[in-house]
Amino acid sequence: MAIIGEYGKGDTRMCRRIVRAVGMSDNPHLDDLRGGMIADVKPEIRRLALENLDAADDRLKPLFGDEDSSVRASVVKHAGLQNTLLLWDLIKDPAPEVRVEVFKIIKANPEQFKDEDLVSAVQKAITGDPEAAKQAALALIALKGPEAAKGLLHVLSNAEIPQKFRVGVIEAIERAGEIAVPALLQAAGDEDRQLRLAALTALAEIAGNDPKWPNDAGLGLIAGLNGELVLPPEDVEEGVEEKEPLPEITEEIANEIDAELPLVAEKIEPVTSTLEAIKTNVPDAPVEEPEEIVLSEETQRFVDMTKRRKLGKRKLSWDTMVSPHEDVQRFSARLLGGVVHKDVTDALIATLTQDLDEETRNGALFSLAKHGEKTGTMPKQALAPLQEFLKSDVSETRVLALRSMGWIKGAEMDAAIEALLTDSDPLVRVEAVKAMDHRNLATDALINALNDKYQGVGIAAARALARLFGDDSAEALVLFAVTNDGTYRRDIGKLLGQYAPDAGAARLLELLGDEDQKARWLVAIDALAELFLQPDQTEALKVA
Repeated sequence: MAIIGEYGKGDTRMCRRIVRAVGMSDNPHLDDLRGGMIADVKPEIRRLALENLDAADDRLKPLFGDEDSSVRASVVKHAGLQNTLLLWDLIKDPAPEVRVEVFKIIKANPEQFKDEDLVSAVQKAITGDPEAAKQAALALIALKGPEAAKGLLHVLSNAEIPQKFRVGVIEAIERAGEIAVPALLQAAGDEDRQLRLAALTALAEIAGNDPKWPNDAGLGLIAGLNGELVLPPEDVEEGVEEKEPLPEITEEIANEIDAELPLVAEKIEPVTSTLEAIKTNVPDAPVEEPEEIVLSEETQRFVDMTKRRKLGKRKLSWDTMVSPHEDVQRFSARLLGGVVHKDVTDALIATLTQDLDEETRNGALFSLAKHGEKTGTMPKQALAPLQEFLKSDVSETRVLALRSMGWIKGAEMDAAIEALLTDSDPLVRVEAVKAMDHRNLATDALINALNDKYQGVGIAAARALARLFGDDSAEALVLFAVTNDGTYRRDIGKLLGQYAPDAGAARLLELLGDEDQKARWLVAIDALAELFLQPDQTEALKVA
């Protein structure tokens, strides 16, 4: 066969393609070729080829002892569960990536690994590479239950153990639940920032997954929010340090200084004439007042937008110089968004009236909004402080305050949110549109928001209108799609496909049949293509 001939030439790229092609084929005549591929001299070919064989195929067994660690790791991942006895020796494999795959299989299938010697081997493997150690710890907890975590808790307070290893243990003992909480609360005050944030994250996961309330993890995070979990260091009175008098400079010391710092006289050439003096004396250039730069209104708006902080996911810097008590309070405020309970909501609202730094306050507002999103409501006692935050100079604070406020019920709130569609901050206007969407406020003001000068408001309004009006939104959405150079044509196509497939398709086809609208045909074609790719949302709702 031609394919065998090409494979025999040994070109790596071609071999990879052939391996993949053979893998997708069910031709029984290629079975011998599949078997030969797993014995290829190139590790990457063996790694690809082994996936073409059934996990129970005996031809895979020699690969568990392959000289290449990546091949061993791949065969463990592919067929480890079907060859559990072969995994015993690999628990001590020198390559961390192999041990990681072994422990993942044990963790996922603990009922297959009940032998006491194997359990002991897993326990001894909690050492060395941090990732492999973490997976070994997870496997041990799966084998022996949450009680197994008790033997790992001492690691958290041992500063001599590498940071990555301790963080890995934290991620592992999170599975143990409330047994790990005391040690995690203690680790939350560690001097190492990555360790304390990992501990707080684990506490939030435990608190959020525990159906029982109150639970120690959740109460610990509330204490962190209130600044009670890790206390600030006591103020130390600054005393006047008495400086020791300098020793008297003796002749011996003076000679030593001269030897270390020899003074060299600078030779200055005398000016020989008045003319030379005038030539060398260059006057200072006159300092001119800089020309004032005046930005246009549009340019100034873009400059102002760059000063706003994005409200997306953030990457934390481990090198940030921040004291543990401040860090714990700020991070607790943000993590409590995942612990939804009335007591937690009340604690977050209570912090809004306290004198907190901006990051802690915004973290509390973020979590409060999460509670509203998950419960569909917000206590009315939050209204007064939230209204105050709408007056903040910080855009992020205003947006988060409105996001929380959007879940407070009442007709007065409906009117207040609709009024914010004319706010000077475009991000506040976007948030107001989103609030009107989930409050089902289908008003003329929402339709007019399609024409907002900030396009982010327009597309948010389009999403709301599509959901609220269905087929009746098709005309307005198609018009929005062809404006602004068709920037959101694909988004509008998706919305029409989900909420107004028939009316949307009819309107777009009508546009394509209008010779006077030729300039907009490409926009309509792209939108129509997206429309036909979408499942009918109305049918899905009927099934639900």
